Amino acid sequence: MIKKLLYLPWLLLTGISYGQDYNYLGTFDSEGTPDYLTTPDVVSESTLKLVADALPEGYPVPDYNPHYISSGYDTDIILYEEAEVWVTFVAEGAGYKNVLGFFTYEAGSPPPTTPQPEDITIVFPNVSAKWSGGGLYAGDKVKIGRFPAGTAIGWVLFANGWRGKVTGGHWQVYSRPEYNPESDPTLQFHNVLLSDSENERIILGFEDIRRDYGSCDQDFNDALFYITASPYTALKTENLVRVEDRNDVSSGNDGGLESHGRLAQKIAKRTLKRRQTGSALNQQDLQVRYSAKSFNGNFARNGNLDTYFPETGMMGTEEARVSSPEDLLEITNADKVFSVDYYQGNERVAAALALNTLDGVYNHTKYICDRLNDAELTDVRTLELQGHRMVYTRMERAEGTEHTLAFAIREGISGYELFSTWNLSDYPQGDYMNFQVWGSSMGQVSTLVSHILQTLEADKPVITTQAPRIPEAFVRKGYYRDGALHLKIENPGRVSSLTIDGNLKRTELSAPENVSFTQVLSGNRVEWIEIPTGHLFDIGLRMTTGATGSADDLYLADGPWGIDLDTNRDEVPAWNIAQHKDSINSELKAIFGDSTYLVERGLEMSGKVEGTINVFRHLLAGDRSLDVSAYAYMSIELQQDRPIEISLITTEMKDWNDRLRLKVVPDSTAGRLEVAFSEFRDGSGNPRNFEQLTSIVFSVQGNYQEAEEFAFAVNGLALTTKSITEVGEETTAEDTTEESTEEETSEESTEAETAEAATEAESVSNDTSSDEATGAENQEETNETEQEAETASNPLSAPSALPELKQARTYPNPFESSFKLILPEATKELHVTLSNLRGQVVWKQKVRAGMADRIFEMVVPGLPSGVYVYRAFDFTNGQQYEGKVIRK
Repeated sequence: MIKKLLYLPWLLLTGISYGQDYNYLGTFDSEGTPDYLTTPDVVSESTLKLVADALPEGYPVPDYNPHYISSGYDTDIILYEEAEVWVTFVAEGAGYKNVLGFFTYEAGSPPPTTPQPEDITIVFPNVSAKWSGGGLYAGDKVKIGRFPAGTAIGWVLFANGWRGKVTGGHWQVYSRPEYNPESDPTLQFHNVLLSDSENERIILGFEDIRRDYGSCDQDFNDALFYITASPYTALKTENLVRVEDRNDVSSGNDGGLESHGRLAQKIAKRTLKRRQTGSALNQQDLQVRYSAKSFNGNFARNGNLDTYFPETGMMGTEEARVSSPEDLLEITNADKVFSVDYYQGNERVAAALALNTLDGVYNHTKYICDRLNDAELTDVRTLELQGHRMVYTRMERAEGTEHTLAFAIREGISGYELFSTWNLSDYPQGDYMNFQVWGSSMGQVSTLVSHILQTLEADKPVITTQAPRIPEAFVRKGYYRDGALHLKIENPGRVSSLTIDGNLKRTELSAPENVSFTQVLSGNRVEWIEIPTGHLFDIGLRMTTGATGSADDLYLADGPWGIDLDTNRDEVPAWNIAQHKDSINSELKAIFGDSTYLVERGLEMSGKVEGTINVFRHLLAGDRSLDVSAYAYMSIELQQDRPIEISLITTEMKDWNDRLRLKVVPDSTAGRLEVAFSEFRDGSGNPRNFEQLTSIVFSVQGNYQEAEEFAFAVNGLALTTKSITEVGEETTAEDTTEESTEEETSEESTEAETAEAATEAESVSNDTSSDEATGAENQEETNETEQEAETASNPLSAPSALPELKQARTYPNPFESSFKLILPEATKELHVTLSNLRGQVVWKQKVRAGMADRIFEMVVPGLPSGVYVYRAFDFTNGQQYEGKVIRK
């Protein structure tokens, strides 16, 4: 099989032999530098840094990047389509003069035994840099050939194999672990492949020393290359470790919690309180330095949790600061909490969170939390660190990538028991120390986790009691919008269908409903699916495949409505959140267009207020903000019997007293209020530009002296690009243009009809051959035609089918107290009604005119501001008309 793939046309030099029957791509000089180098690549400083960060010198891969070699990533190159392939030398850090070669086989069918010399083609006879025992420079590049689709390319390094010629060296290490000399399978990995998709290349790193030797430094950077192909898309990259530039990560103070149906109101209030008080310890300048020796736990009810963390990170120069989210203790099953953020300069490079729980594991996981908060779960695997198998996840956030390990420790009979499972239901009952650690690199995460494990080991032995299972397919990311779930599925197991079970709530206050869906999948590794659910507030999902892997649990939600009040001053015995209706969507979008952002559901409440009651709507679930740069107005139906204040909470706001706000006078009738963002003022009385909006707050304010009764309702909230007035003016302009065009057409038609009539009259006067019989016949036909016309014009005598619904024109629209209804044809009798958006008729009028007319003035005094639907029934012509008008 190998031979079949190797005798390709481009291998013209396979007859050249320099010993031991290896194949060669061409000749080379006395230093082992190929004479067949192509145009060299420019290896930039950023590339060298990227490679050095991924495979740092002196940092053993098993200790700092264990997922490279223990999580099932590919170690051979696999081609999906025919392609040309190149190998570029980057650097070497070996004392040996190594040789790089490759071999090929059919993907999915590797040879059962080690390749023979005649199966191996030499790429670089001497992988040594200039002035370091060889003649290579960074960027030296070799084309190794053109290969058909379905080819797998394996790699081999001959340790110290260059001795003036190519030899087998001390030993050979292969990219297929089973060919390597170590007896321990965990030590048989000798290379890593890292995907650098931004630069369309794959980095190849080798460890040249036998890994069962004490002299092996295990850093896998003894020989470094990158592989390119044309086309790049021919390379299989989805099962490779990805490398990217480092980035800031989220704080431990923001971790440990996702929205949860049972806790929705508590979590929403917690979010509002954090924004009001600015008390969240998620910024470096608000945090105190962490010292394991001197920290006394005053800033967290921590028990002994503060003893498990190191004072610095992977590089030894990171600064640790306390970030404990103590407010978790009020709403979760944790009874102690402690967290530390790690900084390199001003950049947060890692965070660690510890929580104590009684009679059960901590019931909030980072991979569920972050998927709710708009992060994407791009990888789920297990890895081995310090002899323990754990669940590893890779999350992509807007700020960059976070690598995560999570595990829980339970005290057992013979020591500590370590559990790391995908599903919370797989943890047995007991008291736990729960650890969640994340960072911008796996090296940072592994440093912190290794320190935690070593600290535990110093007290008692740590034993892993069960191997974790991961799902065959999982949700990379998901969101709820307009009555449907949108899920991005990762399907590495290529399962054909999913079973999705869950509990959803239509509103924040409604009872849960059980739901179940079966979803057929395409078989692609990644695909989007949409599941209609109807309008809802939140849903907890469990996705199973029927395979042997674990289920995937996920929580999705809309932004919550909530109430915040001082129960010592204020009282709200009755409040309700109304289920969202499709009619609201269609009506508002009919007015403002599809670009409108609709905020689902509405809230009604009544009670007594003395201080201030805040009704808030977080626009998105979790800690997310909405990009409102495309919007300029807020349109909303309000009904309140006392003054309220509307506040816009933006991400730029640092001080609650500096929030953007607007006073609204009382209005007991349900009318539509429209406000431009520019009308809101900050604490200094100035408008402010902003792009990210987190919440809208409606504050019902008392007199702070005595409690007074109040009633409040909010519904149909929408963010729009234009105001109702602007929409109306555009509609009026269009109507005016249409009317002008129709009038011109009508005038032309009248002139044509007059000319035609004159011609016919002249023809009749010149026709003297008509007789009485012909005249009588013509009169009979005329009478029949008039009778048919009369029947058609009278809806009471017309056929039972309803007339076609037509559109009339209105002017002005928006109007203040009256508007003109302009019909396409004249009528003597008209019946007009106005209905609000709930379908209730609020005004009606019958019009009878002595002479037929097309224009009727509708005088509507005292009508509240808002959008109304008009319906006009023309009894003369048997027509009906419908449209929308806007009361300013």
